[in-house]
Amino acid sequence: MRQVSARGWNGLFAGVLAACVLVVIGAGILALATLIVASAPSIREFGISFLWIPAWNPLHRQYGALPFLYGSFLTAGIAVLLAGVIGVTTAVALTQIGVRWLRSVLSLLLEVLAVIPSVVYGVWALLVIVPIIARLTDHQAGGSVGAFTGSGFGMLAGGVVLGVMVMPTVVAVTREAIASAPKDIAEAAMALGATRQETVALAVMPFVRKGILGSLYLGLARAFGEAVAVSLVIGNQPRSGGGLLGRASTLASMLAHTLSGTVPPLQTAALYELGLVLFLIAAVFYGLGRSYIAREAISLGFLPW
Repeated sequence: MRQVSARGWNGLFAGVLAACVLVVIGAGILALATLIVASAPSIREFGISFLWIPAWNPLHRQYGALPFLYGSFLTAGIAVLLAGVIGVTTAVALTQIGVRWLRSVLSLLLEVLAVIPSVVYGVWALLVIVPIIARLTDHQAGGSVGAFTGSGFGMLAGGVVLGVMVMPTVVAVTREAIASAPKDIAEAAMALGATRQETVALAVMPFVRKGILGSLYLGLARAFGEAVAVSLVIGNQPRSGGGLLGRASTLASMLAHTLSGTVPPLQTAALYELGLVLFLIAAVFYGLGRSYIAREAISLGFLPW
């Protein structure tokens, strides 16, 4: 039997790697092209004004992305604010825990949170977050007859559940950014008499600010793309200008809620255009996140200092 030379095996291996890379890149390009082709009727009908048309009214053949952009940006903003404050603080705490087994257990719990299906988060928010918000808003309204009584469904509930979902991403990236910071920075600060808390706040955190910003951008990318969990609690009403307690809809939740049904051709094309807008926004935020992480030169192989 003829033996294949080492050079032949190397060429075969390189060919397999190149084919896999082309498949991945091709899948992304194909997805983008499919969305463009499917949304072409809507693009021809509304043009760029599709982005700021403030209504989604199938009866009058009026379709605009503004209500969903409003809901997406507001809920994602709430999520990143919540995940940023709690997630960055948690990441700092994990790097300062001296007990190795406790640090490992907490890290494992965060990894488990990252792989929980989004529908489970949605059910949890439906059973826990929505009743809490409804109770709080009812208490603020005074519970009087005729007063506004919050249902609990709305952008605040959607933002909270998104914040919980993106928190593992923020914690993981921020933790690695802190772990990758040169030890000389912390040692120099401590040598000058700084406490450990002052060292983290004044020496390490400014050094890793780009890594933290990158984690927030990655969190935004995921928050924009989540559909099932948000659609269960946000109320699914396409309107803009409401408060945090108002019912709304996001780009992703609208697609999950409507696209599977029977709708007119122009509305279907408009839904695909919403998917195209969502694709581009998520790609931009993900690209920004990766660029900041690359500038920070985060190495996943470093151990916490």
